[in-house]
Amino acid sequence: MRKPDFKGKLRLGTLVFAVLVVIEVVEYFVGTMLQSGSWPFLGILALAGAWPILYYFMHIRQLKTPVVGPAYPGEAKGPGERAGRGKE
Repeated sequence: MRKPDFKGKLRLGTLVFAVLVVIEVVEYFVGTMLQSGSWPFLGILALAGAWPILYYFMHIRQLKTPVVGPAYPGEAKGPGERAGRGKE
């Protein structure tokens, strides 16, 4: 499968942002309009808003995939090695 290009990533980020705005607006109106008993609804809306943040912006889906090699350039590769210098 082909990796999405910059335009596709920007479109996805904008879509996720728009969904989060809609969820927050609904959450605001539920919190201000309902007099009592709104806690369960607010909890469900909070979870609905937290999931896209965790999935798309914090990349929680990558926790399942193992990291092979250093995650960043210059990062230590294993015990006894220092970043950027090799074994000492």
